[in-house]
Amino acid sequence: MRLASLTPEIQQKLRALCPPAASVVNPIDVLGDAPADRYALAIQAALSDPMSDRAGGVDAANRHADSRDGAAAGRAVSQRAA
Repeated sequence: MRLASLTPEIQQKLRALCPPAASVVNPIDVLGDAPADRYALAIQAALSDPMSDRAGGVDAANRHADSRDGAAAGRAVSQRAA
């Protein structure tokens, strides 16, 4: 599978709204402490990029964030896109 390169505009948007340690290139990494809104931002950013036609996610359960937040954000974004 080939990953699309995110446009500089999308990377800048992510950089402005994510912690400095987050990866704003593809694959996007919102970090392990990400609340639902950061997941939603990353999914929306990826889907709004003209070079992307889909987005997927991996949520690694940890003690810093509730993994249900990422799942809920993904569902909310996909329902808006439908």
